[in-house]
This record gives sequence, structure tokens and C-alpha cells, in this order.
Amino acid sequence: MPVITPGPSITNPATLQTIDELRTTLHDANGQLVALGLERHMLRCELHAVAGDMAQVVVAFMKNDHTEVSRLLADIAARQVGKRTRPTATASTTTH
Repeated sequence: MPVITPGPSITNPATLQTIDELRTTLHDANGQLVALGLERHMLRCELHAVAGDMAQVVVAFMKNDHTEVSRLLADIAARQVGKRTRPTATASTTTH
């Protein structure tokens, strides 16, 4: 299943006529920037965790320790199920 990731909204600066429009647009852009920074941080944390999990699985596999591989995979699967059942935190931004 493909993942579609929307980008930030873009405003043509030439269309802004007043200081209030500029302020509103800057406020929206700042909110989007904060949300993207939070998302990037969360993705990096998850990537770090997955890489650590996979490193342990690979080491156990290289040692031909199939019992440990199975145990590690079971632990990973149990944690993933736990993540899927918890509500997710999302950053909200104000739009105008």
C-alpha cells in the first residue's frame, strides 16, 4: 500500500496584500514547521529503535541461535501490537 505524505502548504508571497495576511501566513508556516520537526523527531526515534532491534536479531542469527531469534522477533511483535492499540499523539496546527 503506497504512503502519501502531504507537504506543507505554500503561499505565493506576491498575493499577500496586507500585514495581517502576512502575519497569518507566517503563523501558519511556523505551525507547519513545528509539526514537521516533531514528526521528523518521532521518525528518527522509531528508526533508531528498529535499527537496534534488527541488530540484535542479526547477531543472534549469525550465532545460529534460532531460539534467540524467535524470542527477539516475538518481543518485537508484542511491542508493535502494543503500539497499534495505544492512541497516537498528533501535533495540531491552526489554519486560517
